[in-house]
Amino acid sequence: MSGITIKMPISKSDTSPGGFEHIETHRALVRQNFRNLLLTIPGERPMLPKFGIGVAQYLFEPESSISDIESVIFDQVAEYMPFIEVLDLRTSVDDGLGRLSVRYKIIPLEDFDQLNITVFNN
Repeated sequence: MSGITIKMPISKSDTSPGGFEHIETHRALVRQNFRNLLLTIPGERPMLPKFGIGVAQYLFEPESSISDIESVIFDQVAEYMPFIEVLDLRTSVDDGLGRLSVRYKIIPLEDFDQLNITVFNN
């Protein structure tokens, strides 16, 4: 099986067709795409200047609150990933590490997943 698409970050594989690791399930593909949406800084992606959330900027800004992050995540999901429903969102910041945990439902698959992201404060 060749998989759905190449897994990010790109890594070599001696067993996969084309020599790179592949994503094998739609659930894993949604997870990868959602992670990219959360981590991409708006303006970073060519041809889609409004794409992305850049969660690190929210986690480490003193004025930011959970409602600020929620609002941006809900707006971006509605625009770029309307097939998921964000169910729960939690954040924490300690010792230069920001953590975001998002529980969501993949509507067409009727499946639930949780994405945990840790970012470092530069």
